This record gives sequence, structure tokens and C-alpha cells, in this order.
Amino acid sequence: MTAGRGVRHSEFNLEKEKGLRFIQSWIVPRREGFVPRYGSFDPAHYGGVKRGSEDAFTARNKWRHLVSDTQDESNDALIRIEQDANMFVIEMDADQTVDFLIKDDRMAYILCVEGSVKLTCAESGNEVILQRHDGCEITPGGSDNTTLAFNAIGSEEVEGSEIAAHVLMFEMALVDGSGRSDF
Repeated sequence: MTAGRGVRHSEFNLEKEKGLRFIQSWIVPRREGFVPRYGSFDPAHYGGVKRGSEDAFTARNKWRHLVSDTQDESNDALIRIEQDANMFVIEMDADQTVDFLIKDDRMAYILCVEGSVKLTCAESGNEVILQRHDGCEITPGGSDNTTLAFNAIGSEEVEGSEIAAHVLMFEMALVDGSGRSDF
């Protein structure tokens, strides 16, 4: 949803017999006054973007780029917002490792939605383990890019399937003075 000039909304669960898992995040637009836009995305009902033989939005152990800036046409993210920010998600199997490059002028907020993941900074060797519902902020420690290795550890059953880690990441322009820089 792009609220534009303001919006009223509510959340509710239409499924009387099932629980609801819900993550709400707000990204402030680059300016006020945009036209409101509404939409949703369910990868189970999307048969679109294919890369090779895998569906780009349902493949496991691969970053899925779901949200991007309306001004950035260099990617195939389906959801567009009015801010220099991206949202990626990954579902990982146990013992899989997937890298993500954060450029020196960017930062990231990471949320471990389910399971557990070990993050390792390739440049410093520093590590941190995130478990279900843990989050962290990553800012560059110097003038170089930062490569993060995400290693899924352990596993848990989620809605009938085994998953080691389900991670949500917001990547955005570096905000001066934000967060820690010792990772």
C-alpha cells in the first residue's frame, strides 16, 4: 500500500480456524502527496517472472527481490514504493549459505522471521546468530562494500513444511549517524 495523501485501514484475519502471522513495516516516502496505491502479492498465486527453470518468487535458497523504488528500473521487483529502499526475502534449507552484498553507501535491517541464521561478515569475520523474531541493523564499517554470508542453522516446522531460516531484509541508502558500525 502506498498511502499517498493519507489512508485509513485495518487488519483482520478472514480465516476463522487459522492463526495469522503479520509483519507491519512503514517506509516514509521521499515526499508527501503521492497518489495512494493499493495491491497485494501472493507468490503461491503468481506464475510470472521466471529465471531459468525456477520461479523467481518461490525458489528456496535464493534472495527474492519483492519491493523496490519506483525510480529504479534496473530490477524486476513487483512492488514499487516512493523511496530509495528495497525489500528482499529468503527461505533457506538447513546448512545452506547464501551471500548478500551491501554496497558502501547502503545499509540494511534484517529480521529472522522463522528458524535461525548465522550472519558472517566476509570482510571482518564477525558473526552473529539471529533466531526467530531477532533483528539487526547492518551499516558499513568503512568505505568498502560488505558481503554478508547467511547460513541457515537448525530447522523448525512451519505450516507443515520444514524450514531452517526465513529472513526478511530491508536494504536502503545509508543514513548518516545511524546504528552500529562495528560488525
